[in-house]
Amino acid sequence: MRFSFLFISGVLLSSGCAVSDDPGEGGFIGGVYGLSSGAYDKRIEEREQNLETLRQIRTESATEQVELQTEKQDLDSQLAELQIASTQLEQDIRQLSAQIDTMQARTTRARQKKQQLTHQQQALQRDLTSLQSKLQRASHDSDLSRYQAEEQRLRSEINDLKQSLLLNDLE
Repeated sequence: MRFSFLFISGVLLSSGCAVSDDPGEGGFIGGVYGLSSGAYDKRIEEREQNLETLRQIRTESATEQVELQTEKQDLDSQLAELQIASTQLEQDIRQLSAQIDTMQARTTRARQKKQQLTHQQQALQRDLTSLQSKLQRASHDSDLSRYQAEEQRLRSEINDLKQSLLLNDLE
């Protein structure tokens, strides 16, 4: 009687337990139910599908990571090239600025020289005009030849100044 009481109480207790697909929760009866109903196999299949999906995601992520790394290297290379080009442009700008400064200094000197030569030309022109006035008033032949020689010398100086001015303008 004792055996049947234990058996009946075991069955009653077992029938009162909830049946679960999770082998960690179902106990013996749940395990028997899971095996017989195919719930365990279905659970294993779902987990294998999840595992395969995760493996595919991992493979795709690794591929994407390689692509991103390659793109990063390309961008780093382009950045380095741009930095080199930028440095070269800065150097070119500095050289051009120095050339501009040199040209401005030359221009300033040439203008000063031109101004000086222009003053000399004006002074010679005044001397020539004065000499021509004297020539027109000259009464003696000796004075006339001396004034003519002076006129010739002044004309020569004026021509030399004109040549000098032309050469300066060409520079």
